[in-house]
Order: sequence, then structure tokens, then C-alpha cells
Amino acid sequence: MVFKLSSSQKLTNDRYPVVYRNNVRFARPPPSNSSRSPSAEKLIVEFMEKAWELPKPNLVISVTGRMERFKWPSLRARYDFQRG
Repeated sequence: MVFKLSSSQKLTNDRYPVVYRNNVRFARPPPSNSSRSPSAEKLIVEFMEKAWELPKPNLVISVTGRMERFKWPSLRARYDFQRG
């Protein structure tokens, strides 16, 4: 997988267009990428390692929905989730 800076200084590649908002990187995987396929997890981990320069995670959790509607059972649970 090859990552490059485009003329607009946004990190791009052929699989994941990456956009910046408030100096935060957001990746948009193609719609055909199912989170249930075994290769999707590998692509996500590879993207995290190459584009964001993060260490390989032990666990990848997909969280969908809005946090504003979720009621945390306790502040401790929220804190533990944020810390990983």
C-alpha cells in the first residue's frame, strides 16, 4: 500500500481517501469494504500502522452510532472505554 501527499496536502492512497478536519485525520473506507470480511480488519490495521503511524493494536472494535444518545452506566465505565 502506497501513501502519498496530494497537491492539497492530504494523505491519500488508492484504497482510503483521508481528509483532515481541525488537524484530525479521518479515513473513509470504500463502501464495498464489509467490516465482517476477514480482509477488512487487516486493511484497517495496515492503514492505522502506515497512515497514522500507530503500533499494531491487540484488538479492533467497531463502534457505530452517536455518543450523545448513549448513557454511560458510570463515569468509571466511560473513563475505562476512553483509555482503551
